[in-house]
Amino acid sequence: MFSSQSHDGIFAVIYRYMKKSGLWLFLDVLLSFLFLVIVLVFFVTLAKADDIVWDGGDNGVPAAVAPNRQTARGFFPDASPSDNRVYVTRELNGYFFGGIASLAGLGEAEAARDWSSLGGQEDRVKIWLTPTGGYAYAKAPAGETSVLGTVARATDNYLLMDNVRLENGEFYGGLVEIVEGLGTGIASGNVVHVSGSSINPDAVEPEPAAGGVIFKQDAFGKGVANDNSLIMIGGEAQRVYGGFVSFNYGLGAQEAEASGNSVYLKDAQIATNVHGALIVVNQHDVARATGNTVTLAGATRVGRNLNGAYGQNSDVRGEFFAGNVLNIMEPAAGGIRVNNLLRNFETINFTFAANAPSGSVGLSLGQGAFLNDATSYADGEYHPSRGARIGAINLLSGDAPPEVGFELVLMEAPPLDQAGQQGIMADLFETESLAGAWGHNLVLEYGLTLTATELLAKVLKTSAHPQLDSTLDAPESSLVIVNRGLDLVAESALTQIAGQGQRADSSSGLNSPCPFASFSSMGSWDGYRSGGNLDVRGFFGLLGVGCARETSLGVLSLSLFAEGGTGSYRSQRKIAGSRDMAAKGDARFGGGGLAARLDFNHIRAGHFYGLMAFHAGTLKSDYESRDFEPAGGAGLSYDVRHGFAGAVAGGGFVFYRDDRTSLDLSSKYLWTRLGGATFRTNLGDEMTFNAATSQRVKVGLVFSRSLGYNLGFFLGAGIEREFDGVSEGSTYGRPLRPTTLRGNSATLEGGVNFRTWIGSPFAFSLSAQAHAGRRRGGGVLFSLNYGF
Repeated sequence: MFSSQSHDGIFAVIYRYMKKSGLWLFLDVLLSFLFLVIVLVFFVTLAKADDIVWDGGDNGVPAAVAPNRQTARGFFPDASPSDNRVYVTRELNGYFFGGIASLAGLGEAEAARDWSSLGGQEDRVKIWLTPTGGYAYAKAPAGETSVLGTVARATDNYLLMDNVRLENGEFYGGLVEIVEGLGTGIASGNVVHVSGSSINPDAVEPEPAAGGVIFKQDAFGKGVANDNSLIMIGGEAQRVYGGFVSFNYGLGAQEAEASGNSVYLKDAQIATNVHGALIVVNQHDVARATGNTVTLAGATRVGRNLNGAYGQNSDVRGEFFAGNVLNIMEPAAGGIRVNNLLRNFETINFTFAANAPSGSVGLSLGQGAFLNDATSYADGEYHPSRGARIGAINLLSGDAPPEVGFELVLMEAPPLDQAGQQGIMADLFETESLAGAWGHNLVLEYGLTLTATELLAKVLKTSAHPQLDSTLDAPESSLVIVNRGLDLVAESALTQIAGQGQRADSSSGLNSPCPFASFSSMGSWDGYRSGGNLDVRGFFGLLGVGCARETSLGVLSLSLFAEGGTGSYRSQRKIAGSRDMAAKGDARFGGGGLAARLDFNHIRAGHFYGLMAFHAGTLKSDYESRDFEPAGGAGLSYDVRHGFAGAVAGGGFVFYRDDRTSLDLSSKYLWTRLGGATFRTNLGDEMTFNAATSQRVKVGLVFSRSLGYNLGFFLGAGIEREFDGVSEGSTYGRPLRPTTLRGNSATLEGGVNFRTWIGSPFAFSLSAQAHAGRRRGGGVLFSLNYGF
């Protein structure tokens, strides 16, 4: 059965086959690759993600706490500790780092995503030296004097200090140090979050605190401290910066950048200076500190100066003004206090607390303010080239909006003529009126008045935010949906009972009642241009029971019905001076009513008829838009409920060419009333929709022909005029811009009527409509009638 080579074994046969076909080479490469991946994962895991919890213990106090310290030497080494976590819950007399990257030589050191937490206990934790989220350090190797080409980074590190007393040291989210030679230091995306802590309360020469810091000693090159943040809520500190670059004893050309940093202080006490960014470089070096943000809130106090950005040496060339922003948030009574100067903010925004009284102070300055580019010096003389501006004045909504004449003291300072005082210097300050906000819904127009000692804002006018006009799309679409429900009554219920009237007229016994039941459904799509583009889609149903009988005037048909419907809408609006608004929502309604029709006795050419119907019910709708600017990412939404009522009255004449062909000329008046509503949005603001009324007149012509005992068709055309259809609303008594459905529309329709067999009690109708003009779109209508 087996060949003579079978004694080699099955595995040898498989090996020879795989080697001959090339599969063995493929398998060898695959296994080698998998082994390499496993080795790399093993060594990378050793260099990352280590946690240490320091709670004092019995082993003494270490000089430094860092779960993952890496030191690299040689040609292009890499030291990159990352994703470490350190928690300190007891007193620590030493340095404190989330992760340390140390480099001696040419290469790159990076401390990234290291997370350090201090305190968080009921008892305050005492720290003696520098706590830091991530630390990158580069220095020339022993016996050498240069770290030429070195890059040291501290990125996306986080330092949390909760209920801590720092005795003698600075604290940083990310710290980079380069010593001796040419190198690039980068500190970006680092965050310091301090809550209820005391920082260097007794220090004579206090150290700074900052989100991201670059220190270069005996070195030259480039230092970048961008997009770092410092957050402090409560507590006290000596001096705080968002980004900080310091070149000491530089050996040559240096470039420093500190942009996009932020400082947030709430109810904090700062003994000396607050800078969005600080750059300390040698004279004539290049420096740029732009786009930094400082936010002061509550009862914050600054002991000396407040700067958007600042260059330590007066002869520094660079940009320290553009894009720097100051936000004053809900200042306590008497305003936020800055004991000395305010400088180098291009934009200043104010937000006052709810129910802030007239005369409230935003910022109180002990010395003065430069409301322009304070770094515009040349030849020792001051030559301002750019002025600051007020970006926004906002009042949080309270019990009632402010009236015309309401006044705020945005800024106050001592007079210019006091010795050693600056007052408010504003050679190029923009003093034109501007728009602010009260809550989310009101726009306040302010007039600005600038004196040597005060910057005042007085309310000149109040109005609803222009984007709120879009909210009227909800009641407007609700009016459209209720109108379509009334159209179903007029075009189905009254038509069905007309058929039953003919049946009663042809019955064998006069004056005998002819009971019937009917069901109708309609799907529609309507579009309007009313302040924008409004598209409404809906589905509607109607179920009725009634009877018809002969009278001396003709055949009278009556029906009681219940109805319901659901719809959705989408809208697009262009808003002058604001972002365009896109909105959407849904609506549901239910109700019932009564319909009646009298077909008068025949005359030679045909017969007259009259009709009327009434319905009422409730409708619930909602609204949602993500484009409402005052809401930010939260968007604007609400739910509202309306009551509604409607009626139809009209008549016409039916011409008969023969017993199979007829022409119906009719005219109808349709009235709808949608009730008003008062409600609050998801943002807590009050809004009111007024009651809305629709008044329409329809004139139509319908040609009908029977093709047999159980089949017929009809074609029709009509004109509709909307005389009203106005939706109005307001917020806190300030009106929104009304919208209206008013205008002319044309309608074309066609359909078929049929029965399943001759004499069947079931009658069916299926038709379609198309609209043009003010109302555009179409719909499909199906009806089923059963005569008992």
